[in-house]
Amino acid sequence: MGQLLGNRYRFVKTLGSDLCGQTLLAEDIQLSGHPLRVVRRLILPNTGVRTLQFTLTLLRKKAESLKAICDHTQLPDILAFFEQNHTFFIIEEFVAGHPLTKELQSGKPLSEHQVIQLLQEVLEILIFIHSRGVIHRRLKPANLIRRQSDGRLVLSGFGIFKEISSQALRARTYPVDNLNGTLDIQPPSPPLPPIELNLYQAPEQALGQVHFNSDLYALGMIGIQAASGLSEEELGKLKKLNGFGLNPLIWNDLVQTSPELASILDRMVQLDSKQRYQLATHVLNDLTRLTTQHEEKVESPPAPAPPPSPFFGIKFPWKHPAISFGIAGLSITIGLIVLLRNWSPNTFLTQNLHQQAMVQEETGQYQQAIASYTEIINTRPHEGIAYYQRGLLHQRLGQAQNALADLTRAIELGSKVEEAYYQRGNLRFRLGDRSAAIEDYTQAIKLHPEYTRAYVNRGTVHAELGNDRQAIEDYTRAIQLDGKLAEAYLNRCLSQSNLGNHEAARSDCTQAISLKPDYTLAYQNRGLVNYRLKATQAALEDFKTAIRLSPRDADPYYNRGMLRAELGDRAGALSDFTDAIERNPRHALAYYDRAILYLESANRQAAKQDLQEAAKLCLDAGRVDCYKDAQFYLKQLEAENG
Repeated sequence: MGQLLGNRYRFVKTLGSDLCGQTLLAEDIQLSGHPLRVVRRLILPNTGVRTLQFTLTLLRKKAESLKAICDHTQLPDILAFFEQNHTFFIIEEFVAGHPLTKELQSGKPLSEHQVIQLLQEVLEILIFIHSRGVIHRRLKPANLIRRQSDGRLVLSGFGIFKEISSQALRARTYPVDNLNGTLDIQPPSPPLPPIELNLYQAPEQALGQVHFNSDLYALGMIGIQAASGLSEEELGKLKKLNGFGLNPLIWNDLVQTSPELASILDRMVQLDSKQRYQLATHVLNDLTRLTTQHEEKVESPPAPAPPPSPFFGIKFPWKHPAISFGIAGLSITIGLIVLLRNWSPNTFLTQNLHQQAMVQEETGQYQQAIASYTEIINTRPHEGIAYYQRGLLHQRLGQAQNALADLTRAIELGSKVEEAYYQRGNLRFRLGDRSAAIEDYTQAIKLHPEYTRAYVNRGTVHAELGNDRQAIEDYTRAIQLDGKLAEAYLNRCLSQSNLGNHEAARSDCTQAISLKPDYTLAYQNRGLVNYRLKATQAALEDFKTAIRLSPRDADPYYNRGMLRAELGDRAGALSDFTDAIERNPRHALAYYDRAILYLESANRQAAKQDLQEAAKLCLDAGRVDCYKDAQFYLKQLEAENG
């Protein structure tokens, strides 16, 4: 950091960092007094010129749009943005003050009046930015700064830059960046965009979707935290107890707020975005009406005290005549209940249902098996194994949210815990929650230190996050436990090559092939490693073998097509891309790269059709890189026609 940023900003200290970049504090040496500035440092992809060019274009466009709306007094000014040393920098106004995290202290809930004031102030900012087409995406207490000069809240840390940077870092545009690792589960195709999950993130963001009311969910969680006095950790545990965001958050019994405010907060944090408030103005209107009602109640005489609760209520008096049988009678009653619970016809019914469900699974009657497990759960709500088995069936049918809820419940009930952690890790990986997946695999390994599949899958997630060294450690441990695990060798091949250890990578891929001679992915990846080593003929032979082994698989054709295009064999590349599309009509990159070949041969109409299809498929998959590339070329074609 000794070099000046943009020839004027001198590094002071690091405020925060993650895989996508850093937030820095710097001083502007070109202005008197060297005022402090906040610097957002975003890492750019190194996957190819086209990806880099369009990532930069997108970042500049977003920075310009944000700069245009930052004339609001409660938004920090965007002062400058530029690229330097393969990094994109955004310079923001430094706001002297403290983050809202300092005001939301554990065990110290805010009064209802303070909570409403907090919500109203942030809602006014959201109304402003939403009206200009901007979604914040990362609303949380740390990004709300209480300004020292006037005590107003300032909203910073817009998430769009981090999202673009994160997606760009995972872009796979050229064959040298397209090595395929394996996972013990079937990964989504195309992959979900990597989105960072946190306490304040709306459920749809985990699926790569974001709406204006995603910000309202985040603000609702902040409101619940303020009203309850729970810490982020405590609120996170509460969220986990409710199925990691799969079930409604139960918090009302922890808070002394009016039913009206509780109802507003509940609607703000609805899991289904369609059931949530749609606009910030709607929330503000409801809060305004609530404030008016409170003021009217203050002027009215107090209501008479309610009559005592009947003895069957939750808080009955222990000396009530109706329960004067005392503790001995109560103990006998409890003993009878426990005895009847343990010795019951339900036990035999449960056993029969388990056997029935197993037969249904084996014969492919998955829905009927789910119904059988559901009947077991209805009869014996603490039958954890039924939740686990039902969760696996939901997983097999692609019902990820239901599977996640069932596996979570199985863990809570202590049934098949290491397997449940492992399977939940797989699901979380599919949903884009990489850090949570790592946590689950780690828990599975703690419970079962020789759980080779958990090591392999944790390594794969580390690799997805760019931590190839940690990934290699996990793959190596899996190989030490099971030297015949072809998947571990294959994935280590991928990470070795990413670190530039191409000879070691080729050796690992070759070992995977020797253990599993029909391993298509191993041939594909060795072909890509051979390409990096300039062993062109060997690479072509590997792709040819992969095609022979899996003639209906689109990827070997696509990879060979990319190599042929690099070698100048346009006809061969065009044929391979067409074969890939025939096998997978949703192969966005095959459409895109075939369009580039059509452009080079001046076949404008065919190129336009492929680019339109590629743009649609990339947008559906949340792939920023290829979507922007396709849109650029479409605009170029439109300009030529115009």
